[in-house]
Amino acid sequence: MSTASLQDRLDVIEVVNRFGWHTDQHEWDELSEVLAEDIYCDYSAVFGVEQSTVARADVLSQWEKLFSHVRTQHIITNHIVDVDDDTATCRAHFHANHVAEARHGDSQFLLAGSYQFGLARTDGRWRVASVVVSPIWSRGNLTILTG
Repeated sequence: MSTASLQDRLDVIEVVNRFGWHTDQHEWDELSEVLAEDIYCDYSAVFGVEQSTVARADVLSQWEKLFSHVRTQHIITNHIVDVDDDTATCRAHFHANHVAEARHGDSQFLLAGSYQFGLARTDGRWRVASVVVSPIWSRGNLTILTG
């Protein structure tokens, strides 16, 4: 493994970690810095909606609305990174805890699974260009997210 390859791997992991951190902290401007202009999002296995490519501004707007009443903690670990020039993939396991006031049922929703991130290097910086969520298990009340 070359030094450049090692640095790329570290940079990719840093971007993935910031993806979770800034989401949890509701730091939308900072999250914008780690997202590509357009992001392919596949959360279909969680929400049953079709995957799509979405403009960064739209992703941020949707997540700000989705998480406005929810506290989250994304723990992302076991990063497996593959780099090919200016593209990279990062597979990682996650636990995502969501807590909110609920009208009915449990006030928590815990989702565990794996992410597959696709990243692109533009202007010398890695950014998330795609994210696919594959649940392994969940428990609690999904409706705290979906209303």
